[in-house]
Amino acid sequence: MAKKRTLIICIDRDNDLGRKANVKGPIIGEEANIRAAEALAVADPEDTDVNSIFSAISAYNEIKKSRADAEIATLTGDIKVGMQSDSIIAKQLEEVIQKIRPDDAVLVSDGAEDEFILPLIQSRVKISSVRRVIIKQSTNIQSMYYLFLRFLEDEKVLKTFVVPVSIALLIWAVAGLANISQIAYLIPLVIALYFLIRAYKLEDVVRRSTKLVWSEIITGKLSFFTFLIALIIVLAGGMSAFSDPENPIPPETPLPEYVLEFIHSMLMWVILAVLVWVGGKIFDTYVHEKKIYWNYIIISLWTLSVGLIISATLILVLGFVREEALPGILDLDFFARIGGGVLIAIVGSLSYRFIKETFEKKKEKLPIDLEE
Repeated sequence: MAKKRTLIICIDRDNDLGRKANVKGPIIGEEANIRAAEALAVADPEDTDVNSIFSAISAYNEIKKSRADAEIATLTGDIKVGMQSDSIIAKQLEEVIQKIRPDDAVLVSDGAEDEFILPLIQSRVKISSVRRVIIKQSTNIQSMYYLFLRFLEDEKVLKTFVVPVSIALLIWAVAGLANISQIAYLIPLVIALYFLIRAYKLEDVVRRSTKLVWSEIITGKLSFFTFLIALIIVLAGGMSAFSDPENPIPPETPLPEYVLEFIHSMLMWVILAVLVWVGGKIFDTYVHEKKIYWNYIIISLWTLSVGLIISATLILVLGFVREEALPGILDLDFFARIGGGVLIAIVGSLSYRFIKETFEKKKEKLPIDLEE
């Protein structure tokens, strides 16, 4: 009967081995892992992955002493912890499994971050045990101070904790110097946005958006400025809808009616903002590429059409909520919005069909992608 083969898995999710010791994963075998751990220890003696690898080697030796079959492998990810690092680890794991063909595995982890990929491993091999590595530290004040300084040198700690705390303190200081207590409300807003970005792993989206904005600024594209104007229009619309002195919403208004009234007041502002932004995109594509992306014009028409129909629908719903008489709700303004929305939708559909047929006759493809 063949012996059960156990795979000891050590995870270096942020690729300290590659970045600091120039060791590429996967690292398979006891000798290879010892050399990798020694190389990392020389490069950074305080890196916790050193302890993890040696703990994995210890677990490997324990299994071998019991005369069972075992193998050890260290998997490395990427500094961009998340989808990118986990994708690399998944590929390395499949390579190791194909080569070793284990019956089960033991995961050696130095913290919760490595254990995030536990489902990824379990989907490919049975996990029989998880060994957590706890590093003993001195508890005196001097050691705590030294540890704090080391944390400040750690890129991961800086990005995860120090950045949001620094921004919050900066806002607090500015609010104090300017004697404007309202600015302090930005602190929870900024921290909340930061943690939402971290929670949903939107760092790459924010980074790409920043690069796109910068490229539009240096190339002199109008769409960047029309985007800013659109944001200002939306903010102005929100402020106007929230506190319109000419048409104020009574404080005793029920919440459903208040929300509907707010959305109705905001709607035309949002439509105007979209039209301004799309206008900037049309101008840029014509000036920089000598083309007219007709889909932008179609989007403008559909935005206006849908906006008018939604506006009429909100008027109808608000009338029912306020228990108004139906003849009073279905007035000329209501039918004008419905008719205008339908008419613009028909014009948009006919325009799209005409443009598509024209381009097909010329054997040219209609550009429908919003990206330039």
